[in-house]
Amino acid sequence: MARSKAHENLHKLSPMLYDTLVHLELMPYRELATPEELKAALQGADRLLIDATERAYHRSQDDAKQREHYSGKKNGIR
Repeated sequence: MARSKAHENLHKLSPMLYDTLVHLELMPYRELATPEELKAALQGADRLLIDATERAYHRSQDDAKQREHYSGKKNGIR
């Protein structure tokens, strides 16, 4: 499959996948504010998968906003 078609299909099919996961009550939790919420979300689960994939981030042109999101990864500044 050509890259352009893969990108096009991703945007076309993602909403269907989302709706299906919601309908089947399989949509993963996105935000957990407390350790208790995490424990409740994992109740009965025997396996936990964590997506640790780095994703590109579109940085703001505003220096202060850029610093909010800077991890310090490149040169050790945190």
